[in-house]
Amino acid sequence: MNTKTASIMHEEHNLPRSNRLRALRYAAALVPAAALLIVAVLINAYHYETERARHVEDNARLAAVSVDIRLGQLLELTSFCATSPALIERVDLESVAANCGRYASRIGAWVVLVETGETHRQILNTLEDAPEVLPVYSRENEQGPLLALEERSRKSGEPGIADIFTGIILPEGIVSAGQFLRLADGRDAMVYISVPAWALSDQLAELAAPGGPIFALIDPSRRIVARSVGIERAMFADAPDWLLGFMDTGAAGASLGVPGPEVIGGTWDAGYQPLESAQGWMVAALEPTPVGARLWAPISLPSGVTLVGFFLSGLLLWGFSCRDQAARKVEEERRAKEEAERRNQEKSRLLASFSHDIRSPLISLIGSLEMIEEGRSGPTSQIRPAHAAAEALLQLVDDILEFSFLGSGELTLHPSPVDLRQLASTLSDQIRLPAARKGLAFRLDLDTDLPPVVEVDRLRLQQVLSNLLTNAVKYSEKGSVTLRIRQEGPASGSVTLDMAVIDTGVGLAPEDIPRILREFGRLEREAERRETGSGLGLAIVQRILHGMGTTLEVESAPGQGSTFHFRLTLAVLTGGAACNASQPLSDTMILYAEDEPVIRQVTVRRLEEAGARVVSAVDGEDALRQLAHITPDLLLIDLQMPGLAGVGLISRLQETAPNRAYPVFVLTSHISGPQAAEARAAGADAVFTKPVQVAALAAAFEARRVNGGRSTPRTGEAPDGADDPLLGLVTFEEIISGMDSSKRDFLVTEFEETMRGELAALQTAIRADNMTQTNKVAHRALGLCLVMGAVRLAGRLRRIEETAVTGDAEIVRGLATGLGQILTSTVSEMRSALKPPASSSHTANS
Repeated sequence: MNTKTASIMHEEHNLPRSNRLRALRYAAALVPAAALLIVAVLINAYHYETERARHVEDNARLAAVSVDIRLGQLLELTSFCATSPALIERVDLESVAANCGRYASRIGAWVVLVETGETHRQILNTLEDAPEVLPVYSRENEQGPLLALEERSRKSGEPGIADIFTGIILPEGIVSAGQFLRLADGRDAMVYISVPAWALSDQLAELAAPGGPIFALIDPSRRIVARSVGIERAMFADAPDWLLGFMDTGAAGASLGVPGPEVIGGTWDAGYQPLESAQGWMVAALEPTPVGARLWAPISLPSGVTLVGFFLSGLLLWGFSCRDQAARKVEEERRAKEEAERRNQEKSRLLASFSHDIRSPLISLIGSLEMIEEGRSGPTSQIRPAHAAAEALLQLVDDILEFSFLGSGELTLHPSPVDLRQLASTLSDQIRLPAARKGLAFRLDLDTDLPPVVEVDRLRLQQVLSNLLTNAVKYSEKGSVTLRIRQEGPASGSVTLDMAVIDTGVGLAPEDIPRILREFGRLEREAERRETGSGLGLAIVQRILHGMGTTLEVESAPGQGSTFHFRLTLAVLTGGAACNASQPLSDTMILYAEDEPVIRQVTVRRLEEAGARVVSAVDGEDALRQLAHITPDLLLIDLQMPGLAGVGLISRLQETAPNRAYPVFVLTSHISGPQAAEARAAGADAVFTKPVQVAALAAAFEARRVNGGRSTPRTGEAPDGADDPLLGLVTFEEIISGMDSSKRDFLVTEFEETMRGELAALQTAIRADNMTQTNKVAHRALGLCLVMGAVRLAGRLRRIEETAVTGDAEIVRGLATGLGQILTSTVSEMRSALKPPASSSHTANS
């Protein structure tokens, strides 16, 4: 064999091997693509089936809500009729027929009253086709579902829904809500509110769009009793076997590709939802399973997206890596910021906690100097400078502590009744003498239409105005200083006031205004250098006004004076909230607990000058001993006392005398810091700052006395949640999505009519002081509001439900005020949401 022949034979021998390797490489290259395609098919199939299941489940939920509303109306009307005085106090069938029958006819129902016993006798039937002589029949001939319902209601005392049955007078399917009662003449009876089963079928038919799902209602007997189409063929047919397991569990869900009932056959995607108003009932929504769904699913859009994602995965991983790095950096900066804020708040709390140790000696010193000055008959020139220096030092400490507290974010306002004219007069007395010393005229410019009493945090408002007036006097050399209060916008129960301090001082350039509003903001000018101060006053004012929901505005020009003003909208109070100006605490006995003798002596004297009779205690234990023998009108205590401190004393009272008639006020050196917050949490009714400010304390005490001695909402006062939005648009739009306009309008109308009935029942229960029934009605109405997204109405009903558990009818009546108006506004908001927007802008009611 020559060389050429050998070479050809070697090449032919290696050719199959090379082809095999090439095929293996191709196969290896195709394996990831094939694997990815399989994953894509599985993802798409899962996505497709999940969407199908969600769709039918949503349809079933919508139908269940509609049926629940209808059955809830039957239950509510049954309870209303069963508790009617015309049955339980006297037997007045004409009144029952007139009242209950009228309401029943509005929802397409009728009323039946059956005397029970061995013989059942209909004694009232408002059905138009009812015979003149109502039937009488033996107990064993009564409908089985009605006998079962009678037994349940007799035991529970509550209404219930019976399985659908064939009536004696109306030989069609009937659904009834019934409740057992004992008539005024001693007979046992059942009240039934009934509607024909075809009415439920018509209701389901109105929800079903052409070519859309088929809705079916199944009762606890596992029969189809209502259907959106073809009920004449399916009435009383057994529910399909695949649904029975879900009925036993009472759970919602969906099943795909299940066989339909015998009467319709085929393969269906089915969603199912149990009813809330009737135990054991379930609504099913059925749609035909799409033909060939699993065949065309692999070539749908998700498959293509998955394949593209394979090639873009590297780029995405790189992008994710960059994003993670940026996110880590942002997170580190956020944590650093939070740590800085936490440290700042800790610093503020620490400064606030030192206030008692810093301020108490100063207050004792001021009190001692006052007493020495009052007891001397000779010259007091050596005492007055010391007194003025101590007050200046106390003011500086207060400014620093106040600014630290406001910076910690713990500002809490405590509104109380305030006489604006009296407040203005007090400020006038404080500022008139310093103004006169500088040759300045002080003027009060008060609107003649000012309301007599408003509700505002007196201490904070007085602090703001006093600070502004002090600054006006400080930086004015001639002319006048004016405190002006104007009424701008009166409204129902409230008023908008513009409060301004006007001076004729040196004035400010526009660029100087932001600087003086900052903390420690002082200007480099002669007038500023002549005056002492920390530079914190206007910063404190600005923070307090922000807490009140407003802001300080400045109008000024160099050499032309300045106007500092702000606007407040305040509640207007009527009645006897105003106090006697000269002796606002007359006929009031106060038990006052304070361990520091000088502070106790000065405070007692000021309270007695205000007309109070004061009994002193040296600490918390002493106060408890005296409470065993006397009942004061007001308990006034210090926070930090040896032995039993203020918070401990309040906690002890909460345990031993939770229903005490007197309020507990705290008088402390802590300027509304964490200690004061702890006192409020323990049960203190109000917290005041030393030295005692009699007018503010008297106003708060008078407000509690006018309000029955309890911190409860007054009728007409806006309770918590008044700032909640009327309607949760996300929830509401999710409910109405996929419905045409007529069905949306129908759903809103159903909601309004149902809620009107619920609110009427709620008012009936409240008027009867039946807190158990009030709780039940509020709970039932709350569920409907949550489903429909009626946020503000749900919040009010939740508070009524919670308060009814405590049995406090007074608070419940206050919370129930204005529910009808909230419902009207909510329905208006719903109807606005149903309309297409006229423009791109949208304003949400709150």
